[in-house]
Amino acid sequence: MNGLESPLSGPMANDYASIATSAPDSKLMTTIESYLSEQNVGADCPETDPLDAAAVLRRATTQSCAGCHAPTALLGETRSLGCGLTWPDSHGETHINEKGELSPALKDLFLPHRAEVLQTFLQSCDPAAIDDNLLAGNPADPPESAAKLLPSPRTLGGSLTH
Repeated sequence: MNGLESPLSGPMANDYASIATSAPDSKLMTTIESYLSEQNVGADCPETDPLDAAAVLRRATTQSCAGCHAPTALLGETRSLGCGLTWPDSHGETHINEKGELSPALKDLFLPHRAEVLQTFLQSCDPAAIDDNLLAGNPADPPESAAKLLPSPRTLGGSLTH
């Protein structure tokens, strides 16, 4: 549901913390604060950077398209998520700029994590089964035959691509 609409500004911006704190009587803020207090969540956080309702809603904002692609605009310059956590930055509204440079979020967090997940997946799989799934012919054959793809190439999981 987060990604249905994700404008960066205006009344429909995914700035959940600002929307909730600007409400005259924010039951949402009160409910979140009560839960955090009752469950003792964030008790170990620094007093200067608490895990409060606003921080929880800033964390929710990161899960929207706009929150990930324009974190400074929606989370503020520091991109603080409370309790010492900071959301990584983008290139304004993109993660790859016109020069082909990757954003700090891609370089420092997203791509290394995805590489780790893929490496773990591949290490736990049967390489021969992966080769059989992706290539026509025997993986031990010379490189010329390995270039023959199945009529519809498959993903690592075996699904046909379009």
